[in-house]
Amino acid sequence: MKKRTAFTAVNSAVALMASLVAVAQAEPETPDTPEAASACPAVNIVVAAGSFESTANDSPEDIRGFAHGVNFAAELQNAFPRQVTAWQVPYPSSVSVLGSALDARTLEERAHGYLPYGASRAEGVRMATEHMAELAARCPDVKFLVAGYSQGASVAGDTVTAVGRGTVPGVTSDSILGTYLLADPGRSPLGTETVSLANGAEGIRSVTGEVFIPLDQGTPPAHYEGLTGPRASTAFTSFGDRVLSICHPSDPACSTAPGRLPQRVGDALNELEKSPDHEQAVKAGLTDPKVLGVMFLISLPLFVLMLLGIFSPIPKLVASAAGLSGLNDGQRAALRALATELSVVGGVTQAFHQEQSSKAGEAVSPIVWDVDKLSTDAGSSQSSRLSSVAVSQLLKGHHHVPYFTQGGQKPYTIGGKVVDQWIHDDMQARIEAVTQQP
Repeated sequence: MKKRTAFTAVNSAVALMASLVAVAQAEPETPDTPEAASACPAVNIVVAAGSFESTANDSPEDIRGFAHGVNFAAELQNAFPRQVTAWQVPYPSSVSVLGSALDARTLEERAHGYLPYGASRAEGVRMATEHMAELAARCPDVKFLVAGYSQGASVAGDTVTAVGRGTVPGVTSDSILGTYLLADPGRSPLGTETVSLANGAEGIRSVTGEVFIPLDQGTPPAHYEGLTGPRASTAFTSFGDRVLSICHPSDPACSTAPGRLPQRVGDALNELEKSPDHEQAVKAGLTDPKVLGVMFLISLPLFVLMLLGIFSPIPKLVASAAGLSGLNDGQRAALRALATELSVVGGVTQAFHQEQSSKAGEAVSPIVWDVDKLSTDAGSSQSSRLSSVAVSQLLKGHHHVPYFTQGGQKPYTIGGKVVDQWIHDDMQARIEAVTQQP
């Protein structure tokens, strides 16, 4: 699969119960035997890439890392043979049919169907936790390093949260050697406690317990959160300094004003479950030629409705267009799934618009101007508010990319070191502490 980066800002099952039973019953493979012990790594690195960077058909042994720059998982696996292994989460990494227009992958690189963001994320968490439980069953002393970028950070963060809740068999908080949440849509607001890391970096304890590592390029406003809203208040409280979060202050995936329309839409899409239409949607999504043709046919009434500030009939119009002749089942499913998503987004926007229209002044925390640069939910109608959100998020989207040495822009740094290299070096130090190998 080609390496690309796409903004936010969700299988091949490697942990079947049958394999666990087989492992438990086969004496030569039990953790107590020398043969099994010699096959157990000291550390396993679990990596979840960002949106449009993986599919459920991928091999988890194909370690691609993130989109650009240092593939630290593969490099560290090679640097510590037999002691370090890596596993790439093979999850859909999709963001709904609505977001499929941003998918730059070829059709050959995509899996069938287009899950909503929340369903894709949930699939990633399921696969990651099953893998960790299966490995821990064979190798109870194994430690895990978990890293994710963008949607992958949602997967990584939720996976470690599940560990903290005690719902991943055989894996405890002490099993987590380190976690790296890069541009995390589930990032929580900053607290006031300063935390000193072993590598000399200074961090800030966040409300849910992770340690936020400021970039040289700045720190988000303390009350800002991720696009999908923060996790439960106790998500990372049992991990000490072993869950690290990194976010540029203008990255729309991880630095957004709480309670504003972008976050409310992001939260709604994060909660949207998959439907048969999502699973059957044509691979190309909105970029399928016939789907595009249908959208062109209804573009005039769509434009008029948007111009008049009337949004509620739009989902029904798109759904009815799925009945046009000449479409196959996947194309019809894509249009119906799109209608469902538009209905969810429209409902959230309508509620927000009514709330703002009924109150004088600011109804929620004010936007910090020099971070957002553009109002993200202004407008006199439901449609105009959505248009404002779309424009502002796209304009800020370029801040989501430069965490990597080869991101095409001047990269972000921590203490003068490019972020992906900083993560590599911090991981290496944690591995050396466990393996006692300089």
